[in-house]
Amino acid sequence: MYDVIVVGAGPAGCTAAKALAEKDYKVFLVEKFKMPRYKSCSGVLIKKSMELVKSYFGEDVPESVMCTPTENRGIIFTNDAGKEYRFEQEGLNVWRSHFDGWLAGKAKESGVEVMDGVAVLSCTEKDGFVEVSLHGQKNFTEGARYVIDCEGVVWTLKRKIIGEVPGYITTYQTFNEGSIDLD
Repeated sequence: MYDVIVVGAGPAGCTAAKALAEKDYKVFLVEKFKMPRYKSCSGVLIKKSMELVKSYFGEDVPESVMCTPTENRGIIFTNDAGKEYRFEQEGLNVWRSHFDGWLAGKAKESGVEVMDGVAVLSCTEKDGFVEVSLHGQKNFTEGARYVIDCEGVVWTLKRKIIGEVPGYITTYQTFNEGSIDLD
């Protein structure tokens, strides 16, 4: 039996798992995809994110997880009407697959049991704990006093628990090959 099962090995899940393990909780971190896994969401770390990594993980983001260019100066959001919203701030560009893998490795070093390729099928409240049904190479169950859902925008577990279908935001990620001279 675990104290906490954390679902999702992205930045939120890895940080929560690591922080709890450092407080002597028995933590199980599960990720539905085999790591390193592709993430379509941004690899942009703003200054606040970089400070949080330093605070929770005790070191700066390593170069091994960064992509080129490593420096990021901000983000431009464009709405459906074509209006741009600028957010200018220093930051870094990382490959989410490598960054999340590094974070999960740091959580593991802190005593977290990490298992990838395992999806949470359901959570059932029992007498004093939560029974979590999981599916990986085989189906199995684990118990925990608490479950933290850090799956992100997909909401698979939350949808199952509360029966709500989220309104999705469509995002696009583009990759361009070539070179450009930027100052």
